[in-house]
Amino acid sequence: ALASALLPSSARPTTAPGAAAAAAATAAAGGGTRSSLRSSPGSTSHIRLSSTGSNPGAGSSEADHHQQQQPWCGMYVGSPQLHSMADLTCHLFNHPSYRLASIRCVPQLPTGSVDFTTFTWPALLRRLKAMGVSGGYLEEGLSQFTTSAPGGLLPLHKYKNRSASSMLLLRGQEAGSVPVSEFDDPHWHPPWAVDPLLVASHGAKFAGWQMAATLLATDQACVAELQPMLSKAYAMASAKAYLHQYEPYGLGQADMQQCFAAVEDVLAAYAAL
Repeated sequence: ALASALLPSSARPTTAPGAAAAAAATAAAGGGTRSSLRSSPGSTSHIRLSSTGSNPGAGSSEADHHQQQQPWCGMYVGSPQLHSMADLTCHLFNHPSYRLASIRCVPQLPTGSVDFTTFTWPALLRRLKAMGVSGGYLEEGLSQFTTSAPGGLLPLHKYKNRSASSMLLLRGQEAGSVPVSEFDDPHWHPPWAVDPLLVASHGAKFAGWQMAATLLATDQACVAELQPMLSKAYAMASAKAYLHQYEPYGLGQADMQQCFAAVEDVLAAYAAL
């Protein structure tokens, strides 16, 4: 799944191709407004420079500088190439309180079953969305988290997991045109998040699958992993286990309490989503 996220891909709009074309026409005509599926009054547009040369910025004119600007998230004009790790971290971890992300990938099946499996984008994305909403990492027990309602919205009580930001990567056949609006879910993302969803795609197959989708999200799933670790660390610190091995190097019990407090702040931020 991590390899799928780091392979080359291009950003794409979350809306229908017709809406993207209309936004492109508006931008070409000099309009300054770029709409996204979820807009926030007073929000600012995030801009990323897309460089093509080996030494970006060297000898480029002001006109070239403006021509290279591409919208960062929300509505895309064109298909800027994503620089995987830089763009991934810039979008997912743009809020200082949310620096932990989970990763999910579909399909999940043995390689020997690939030739006997029929792939469809709606089925794959429905399962991936259910995994994100439930906080699970496997394609099991997801029936209660799937819906055929318009927009893919579930009742609020079924959202066991919420995300501050997310990134959806599609690879394979027709990856650039599949509808993905159900992932820009106002129930899954907090209301204060501006353009929380970034979508990227590439037509090349991944791992031999005809279609594959990867979802990265700064979601609440990390709380279930961190809480037991923190409880165990508290118990060891109260018993002063191994503390004598750290004290000669300047790390005392007060330093450990500061670390525990930092982890508590992270857990509180994610729990409040």
